Amino acid sequence: KPGVLLKVTATDLDGNKIKYTSDATYWCRLESQWKDNSYSEISYVREVGLFGDGTAMYSYVPEGYYDISIEDRRGGAGAYASDCYVSAAATNEFKFVLPVYQQTIVSDNTDFADLSKMGEWKDENGVVQGEGRYLYLAVGNYTLTGTAEKDGVTYQATLKISVTNTTRSAMVTAHVVAQ
Repeated sequence: KPGVLLKVTATDLDGNKIKYTSDATYWCRLESQWKDNSYSEISYVREVGLFGDGTAMYSYVPEGYYDISIEDRRGGAGAYASDCYVSAAATNEFKFVLPVYQQTIVSDNTDFADLSKMGEWKDENGVVQGEGRYLYLAVGNYTLTGTAEKDGVTYQATLKISVTNTTRSAMVTAHVVAQ
């Protein structure tokens, strides 16, 4: 048997599902609270945002109790739930809300308009804050840069953004130039 289907989703404070965030994605960590002869202790990590429909982590697991955590790979805030019972008789969907806001990034350069291809967005300290077209940022001020290549040309993007609890689900324009 493949086990029981477990679905974990994470949303921002406005209810937007965390999606396709690649290197700055959120880990979903499952830890079982039991052992038996068939299964040794289960403890593994999957990335939320890269499986199934692009907005959830799906996994088949043995029936039982789990601790489930969503961990920000950048070291920011995450979410945790303990004693989650996964059973064949239940829906087994667990939802987490993270203290971040979705920011949709658009380009000011028609030669490099598709920012889903943009590499890592790094802050002034070199910390990766996301990748691609969607960023999930906590309240704060950010100056981010990213690079990507298209048709043999390297493009650099610069993004200045101030995230407050009133700039929810904002669309932000990045300045993109060919190098």
